[in-house]
Amino acid sequence: MFLISLVTIFTAEVGIMFAIHYWFPNIDPVTEAFVDGTLLVLLVFPILFFTIFRPMNEAITQLQAQSHSLETFREAIEHAGHSVVITDREGTIEYINPAVEEVTGFSKDEVIGQSPAVWKSEEHPERFYEQMWNVILSGQTFKAEVINKKKNGDNFVVHQTIAPIFDDAGDISRFVGIYQDVTTLKDRERQLREQRNNARRLKQRLSVLNRILRHDIRSGVTVIQGHAAILEDEFGSTGNISMIIDEINRLQRLSEQARSIEHTMAEATPIETIELTEILTERVDAKRSAHPDASLTTDIPPTLTARTSIKVERALEQVLSNAIEHNDSDEPEVHVTGSITADPKPAVEIEIVDNGPGIPEHELEVLGEDESQLAHMSGLGLWETYWIVNDSGGSLEFDSDLDTGTTVTIRLPTPEQTDDSGTSRTDAALEQPTGVDDI
Repeated sequence: MFLISLVTIFTAEVGIMFAIHYWFPNIDPVTEAFVDGTLLVLLVFPILFFTIFRPMNEAITQLQAQSHSLETFREAIEHAGHSVVITDREGTIEYINPAVEEVTGFSKDEVIGQSPAVWKSEEHPERFYEQMWNVILSGQTFKAEVINKKKNGDNFVVHQTIAPIFDDAGDISRFVGIYQDVTTLKDRERQLREQRNNARRLKQRLSVLNRILRHDIRSGVTVIQGHAAILEDEFGSTGNISMIIDEINRLQRLSEQARSIEHTMAEATPIETIELTEILTERVDAKRSAHPDASLTTDIPPTLTARTSIKVERALEQVLSNAIEHNDSDEPEVHVTGSITADPKPAVEIEIVDNGPGIPEHELEVLGEDESQLAHMSGLGLWETYWIVNDSGGSLEFDSDLDTGTTVTIRLPTPEQTDDSGTSRTDAALEQPTGVDDI
């Protein structure tokens, strides 16, 4: 292009000189030089502009744009959250970003010109690294979870991705490695595995302990029942003997209740949409037949649907049984209501009100102390009910008065609601229900 411009300028100069001498044969040398120079500038400038200056300006603009892009890319790599390493084809480190220095403890000056083996641990066999080189030298990307070593000797775990960089000829010129530090994540996974294993062992031990205790309780109760029956035959049904028999029957119920609670705690409970009107009606009818002297009334809508645990029927049975069987009133009364409430959010609310004895203050004080709630054996049914309701994303409350009786309020999510309580069964076991009864 430059040669063409020179030829063009030379030709233009010859043409101008010829034209001046042709049209002005008597022109003086000074005027001839002035006219020649002026016409030459006017002719040559556009040629130089379009052939030299304009392409040069475009090239400079393009270089500035490329420089800006490279600077932006460099800033992005420098501030990236993941470690970035660039090596030549032989694996010699040419660049690391600050994240590498932060994670490994090595400075840039210590690793530039070195091999990435500077942070190599002894956790992987040599064939692992041979496979890595085979993959990247074939032009493919290598991905793996790698255990490396920091400058202080501590191991750390990274998710590693190494990819080849190709030149214009299509040959591998460099490699770029991106490393995500997952040490904390791996530690959490290990802790979760240990917790699951511990929970599994604890579940097995509790199951064995529960079976042994229930077996021993049943055996002891059977022996006591036999001797109590002999005493009753010999001395008649005295108050003391009747009390012994009642207490034996209570221990038997506790044994079976413990078995039920074991399943409630150990098994994940499916949550389903359940129609409660039919369940409540059947439970109340069954209690009327079993306790003809008690007055059971209901105020339940034709349809009352909740999103709840499939074990909710057992929870309702526990509360109803407690309201009747522990009611020492001359005329036991139990009233069951069901409704949909909207405060603080839509929920199915079930209230079971009885006129039995309220909760003594000393029992509330005992349960308020820092102790294992399950040690308070008279509340086993309460805790099973509480866990079932809590697993459903609901709540269980007790309002008790020594003179007027107890009101149990169960709130369960509607089918449109989801369980956003965020409380697990383990968390529930550590919380204390509002109120308590002898279930």
